[in-house]
Amino acid sequence: MTYVIKEGDTLSKIAHM
Repeated sequence: MTYVIKEGDTLSKIAHM
């Protein structure tokens, strides 16, 4: 999975999960 790591990367991680 390719996603940009930025502030709130945790939210993005959860969203991908």
